[in-house]
Amino acid sequence: MNTRIMGGAVIATALIGGALVAPAAASAATEVPAVSQGAVASAQPTITVDTPSTFTPYSRVTIEGTATPRSDVYLDVPGMQVSVRLRSAADGSWSYALPRVTSGNLGGNSAVVVTPTGQYAETTFSLRGAWPASGHPDAAFRPVVVTTAERTGPGSAHVSGTATPGAVVIVQADGWAQGVVTAAGDGQWSVDLQAATLPGEGTWATTSVSQIHDAGLSETYFRFAS
Repeated sequence: MNTRIMGGAVIATALIGGALVAPAAASAATEVPAVSQGAVASAQPTITVDTPSTFTPYSRVTIEGTATPRSDVYLDVPGMQVSVRLRSAADGSWSYALPRVTSGNLGGNSAVVVTPTGQYAETTFSLRGAWPASGHPDAAFRPVVVTTAERTGPGSAHVSGTATPGAVVIVQADGWAQGVVTAAGDGQWSVDLQAATLPGEGTWATTSVSQIHDAGLSETYFRFAS
C-alpha cells in the first residue's frame, strides 16, 4: 500500500491482486456549521399617548405616554403651535406640558417614535375641552364664556355659552330686554332675547354677559354675528 499526503488529507491506495482499489480518504476539511434558525428579530417600535382625550378648559395639559425606551419622540400639536423632540426614558415613559392654558378642542395631533436603529412608529390623537359635572371637585368657579350670539329674527336673538354650574347668567345688549338664566350642571346656558319695547328698557352701558355665583363674579363682552 502506498501512502501520500495531499492538501492536508491522507490518501491511501492499495494494489490488490493487480487491481487499483479506490482510495480511502480521511478528510481534514473543516465542517461548516448550520445557520441558526432560532435568531430573534429586533422588536418593532411602539408609541402610545395615555393622556385622557378630554381636559378641563382654561387649564394646563400635560401630554404623556410610552414608547420604545431610549428613543426620540416627536410631538406635534398644531392647535398650540407645538412641534418638539423629546426622549423616552429607560422605562419607555415620556411627557410634555403644553406651554400655555387652552380651552378649545385640539385635533390633528401626532406622536412619532424613532429608535436608534432608525425604525419608527406613529400614532395620532385628539384633545377636547369639557367641563366636569357640577358635583366634581374641579367644577368650581370658571369664567363666563359666550359661544353663540346671533339674530334669529327682526326682534329676536339667541345667545349661549358656558359658565360656573348653578351660576345666574345675565345677558344685556343695547336695544334688547335683559335675559336671565341659570347655568346647567355641565355649565351650559342659553338665552333667547327679545327686542326692548317698554320705555327705558334695553338701555345698557355695555353689550355683555355676567355671572353671579357664590364662588365669584365674572363678565365678558360680545357682539352679534353679522
